[in-house]
Amino acid sequence: FPVTIWRAPLIIDSRTAGFSELLFGSSPDTKVEVYHCDDRHQEKCRNPTTVKLNIPKDKALVPKITTLLETIGQKFISDTALSSDEENLINAVNFPLLAIIQAEIRAGWIPEYNLYADIICRIVLASYIGQMISQATAALLRHPASSSDEDFKWIRENLQTTQRYIVGQYQTQAYQALQQKSEMVLRGIQVENSVVGDLSAQTKQNYSFGSFGGM
Repeated sequence: FPVTIWRAPLIIDSRTAGFSELLFGSSPDTKVEVYHCDDRHQEKCRNPTTVKLNIPKDKALVPKITTLLETIGQKFISDTALSSDEENLINAVNFPLLAIIQAEIRAGWIPEYNLYADIICRIVLASYIGQMISQATAALLRHPASSSDEDFKWIRENLQTTQRYIVGQYQTQAYQALQQKSEMVLRGIQVENSVVGDLSAQTKQNYSFGSFGGM
């Protein structure tokens, strides 16, 4: 009988995938293990090896995107056109993020740029990794041994699991967080406008009462 050798999965969750280090950076004594190609040509990476990388916090995604969002907010205040990088960032998310930030600024609030950056980076990171997984899966399926070789099966199953349970859920949760945040902002602005409107009406009434009372 054929003997099936159990192998540990490549990725268990977003933590083992190194997402946190990519988003926020890592401490000097923390390193992320990644695969490194022996030849960068996509058709010649036959013997990849693992290397350990340290990602400084100032090179991580969230701090960079936070700074970019702060610049976008300042440009809205000064009525300055966005750069191509800033436009690409806004367009990378299938959500009216710019409108939410503008609404907060109009209301006199300070947008939580770091929170938005956190959510955006999760969405973009999941999308990017999802695209790489789709390309890798397609390449495996084209290989003649993909249906019979156990190594190919193991890799394909890991890619499918990662795509479905880690990348898919990770991105969905990020969009849900963005939706919840935007709803909170809009409700807060509506309540504030309602209170201001009531105060304005009361002020007018008091003024009218005082005017007639003095006659």
